[in-house]
Amino acid sequence: GMVQNLADAGHKLVVYDANPATTAAVAHSVGAEPASSPADVVRKLGSSAAVISMVPNDKALWAVVKGEDGIFEATAKGSGLLHISCSTVSPFTSRALSDECEAAGVVHVSAPAFARPDGIAKRQAYFPISGGDTVARSASIELIGTTSPETFDFGDDPGAANVVKLSGNYLIASSIQSIAEAMALAEKNGLDRVQVMNMLSSTIFDCLIYKGYGQRVSERDHKPGGFALELGLKDVALVKDTAARSGVPMPVASVLHDRWLAAYAKGRGEVDWSAVALSTSEDSGVDVSAALAKAMRAVEEEKAAR
Repeated sequence: GMVQNLADAGHKLVVYDANPATTAAVAHSVGAEPASSPADVVRKLGSSAAVISMVPNDKALWAVVKGEDGIFEATAKGSGLLHISCSTVSPFTSRALSDECEAAGVVHVSAPAFARPDGIAKRQAYFPISGGDTVARSASIELIGTTSPETFDFGDDPGAANVVKLSGNYLIASSIQSIAEAMALAEKNGLDRVQVMNMLSSTIFDCLIYKGYGQRVSERDHKPGGFALELGLKDVALVKDTAARSGVPMPVASVLHDRWLAAYAKGRGEVDWSAVALSTSEDSGVDVSAALAKAMRAVEEEKAAR
């Protein structure tokens, strides 16, 4: 993914993952130096380098930066270390973290990625970027550009890029739920749901999201490996929280949160987040047990392969 793209561009890399086996495997595959912690990454790179983090949630991001053996532990004040956060987190987290980074002599830039893992590997990710200053963002764009055909600068507010990312994920979640309902309507009226979606996604909805998620929803293909349902729930919850704290009514977001929460409560957190569509079929009286069993088997197979 991103690590390979950076290596291909000739950058010296030090890599760390919470799973030591993953750290070792990635380091070996790209010729990078493995590290034992985020602090170790900084020590091995030097505090004037850039550290790129991509973690699943706000708590993990705080831990990478401020936790035990975090970035701050190895950063000298005034070093100018650049931290580029590619995680989907709250804009309020990014703003608070940026303030703490500034006090510690670290420059924080937000650059959450729009892409599933296969898109990142193919250099098809898109990144909104914000925070730091123009120099820091230019340096970030040079690094992120190894994985992206285009980046988008949203200025000095470190939370701005996160608002863009949450807005995009909200639209994707809305699309998944809408596709699920439309396909249920077609199926209950005797139509081939795959044929209906193929027609729609090749004509009036001929775009990346409707093609990709239209295929997954219509075919009930919810194997893991792209974006887990539990992460989708986290993102919809972040949308709701950001909206509430910003004074923006988003009634559809409340519905989406309930749909993802219900699917998560059924034990479906590790399958692809498009599996929320199975609940719509179930609500329509359609038996989706075979599709669910297939997705859950894929989860177990993925775990066994790690």
